[in-house]
Amino acid sequence: METLVVEKKPTISKEDFFALQSQTEKVWEYNNGEITEINRMKSSELLVISKLNRKFIQTQVFKDLGELFQEVDCWLTETQMRRPDLAFFTREQILQSAEKQHPIPAFVIEIISENDNVNYTENKVLEYQHAGVQVIWHIYPELKLAKVIRGKEARYYEGSEIFDASPIVPGFQISVEELFAQ
Repeated sequence: METLVVEKKPTISKEDFFALQSQTEKVWEYNNGEITEINRMKSSELLVISKLNRKFIQTQVFKDLGELFQEVDCWLTETQMRRPDLAFFTREQILQSAEKQHPIPAFVIEIISENDNVNYTENKVLEYQHAGVQVIWHIYPELKLAKVIRGKEARYYEGSEIFDASPIVPGFQISVEELFAQ
């Protein structure tokens, strides 16, 4: 009988994680002592980000001083930090952040590339949901698809189909065609 040896990743403290972040240009996520290097957003994703931001500024939530932040540290728990590509924060949450609190965004967007591991990506969905994130968008530029996750429901959108961020950001909607049009 063979014995299976499972290699456990080395862990570091939050303090060491903060020190590491300040010493490098790399981008990391922190999960119960384990760190994972993540890819920065690519310049090829700027058009998608631009279109999303232009749609967002047309919403009432933007007029109410809510914001979409790019690659911001989101502490989902005391020991778990993720960096969604875009995260929505209300004005109140922004003020809480200024007071060194860690509010949970109710809506996040991840741009999924061919380099993203499906297990890692889906595990992040569960982590976001357990922390209180209510709406998650997965944008697939290579496939020209969008997936919207609300609770246990997930739906893919393509072509002329319009997807939205309700109920968190009413009026924030775009068709897949428009999102990926040059």
